[in-house]
Amino acid sequence: MELDEAIALIVSGIDEEPWVVQRGLKSIVADLRERPFLSEEGYRRRIDWALMNAERMRVMGREFVGLQEELQAAGFFVDGLQELQRPGVGGKTVLPILFKWLPLLQHKDLKQELVGVLGEKWAAPESIGPLLEEFRRNNSANDPGDNNTRWFVANSLCRVVDHRWRNDILDLIRDPCNESARFMLVKSLSRMRKSSAELIPDLIEFVESDAGDLYIPAARLLGRWKVAEALPRVQYLLATPEARPAPPAPGAWASDFESAELKKALKALGG
Repeated sequence: MELDEAIALIVSGIDEEPWVVQRGLKSIVADLRERPFLSEEGYRRRIDWALMNAERMRVMGREFVGLQEELQAAGFFVDGLQELQRPGVGGKTVLPILFKWLPLLQHKDLKQELVGVLGEKWAAPESIGPLLEEFRRNNSANDPGDNNTRWFVANSLCRVVDHRWRNDILDLIRDPCNESARFMLVKSLSRMRKSSAELIPDLIEFVESDAGDLYIPAARLLGRWKVAEALPRVQYLLATPEARPAPPAPGAWASDFESAELKKALKALGG
């Protein structure tokens, strides 16, 4: 497909789109026109990406309009959810609107942006419950793959959850259906220093577990909390790579990451 043909497809019907979509489509066209193409293969890839991104932007933008109108009525004049993450833009008064829309949004990227906003410090602790509810609404059937909404929810929980939600987080970690999100859920336990005594047996369990990569964040956290009981296991895993649970994404980079994390845990434990 030629450049002019691709641009014509991207801007087709642009005047009928919401303003936020129009702005995004114009940005895609400007990128195609202004950035040089380094090779024929690069040209084809850029064209394919631009067409795919334009369609994604149309769908996402149309869904955002309703939420945007409600935000504007409440005094929040933003062209995208990520603007609420800028200092001084978001605040407690916007939370009821965001909580209302969280289960309503269907576009995965838009929902994940909203989840990211709810992981901001100013959204806590009110956002913790709605984030956990959103996590539980998703499963491997309606939210498949590693780049799933549950992973993004767990990532936000890493920034806002506290010790009062310890049992909720542990229940989700122990459910193998939660796949890659469990790694981030274990990391979120680092915010529960007040419950460290109660959590140590669970973290020891995860370090000794053969379930995916749970042992990595568990080992790091045990190191941070100076739990000497974890030292022999960390030493063994570091010295015996073949004994480690199979990583979700096999490869040399995964093995290097595991070793680097275990070395950090070992150093923190004084080994």
